[in-house]
Amino acid sequence: MNNLVTWLRAELGRVEQIARAAGGGEWSADLSDFVEWDMVNGRRTEVGREPGARLRGTQAWVYAYPTVGAASVLENARADVLHIAAHDPAAVLRRIAADQQILDQHQPVWADACTTCGTAEEYPVPWPCQTVRLLAVGYGWEAPR
Repeated sequence: MNNLVTWLRAELGRVEQIARAAGGGEWSADLSDFVEWDMVNGRRTEVGREPGARLRGTQAWVYAYPTVGAASVLENARADVLHIAAHDPAAVLRRIAADQQILDQHQPVWADACTTCGTAEEYPVPWPCQTVRLLAVGYGWEAPR
């Protein structure tokens, strides 16, 4: 089997194990506990409760500790929480299942040609086809130079 496909199948398995170890469930962002910060005379004044946000469905928290001149730190932490929740273990497992099906559909049938992307006789598409190569890039594959 091609090195790229061997690597991709191993990577899909590795990412799946990580998602399952994280509980495999859905997470959502809870931004209610973010601290509001005011800068008064160069000093930070806290307004609110905790400097972080919880990801519902897990025990994970993201904390933000703004410093003088870092007004966007809190907004960045909010964005981090929303991003993490959007890529929760359940979403990762769905993506892996879909990617495995794509990979299974793009296998060489004859003479190392992908017959999903072309035909073996009239229009051979060398395997691994571009679909498989692009799928691998999404998981961090870098083509040898």
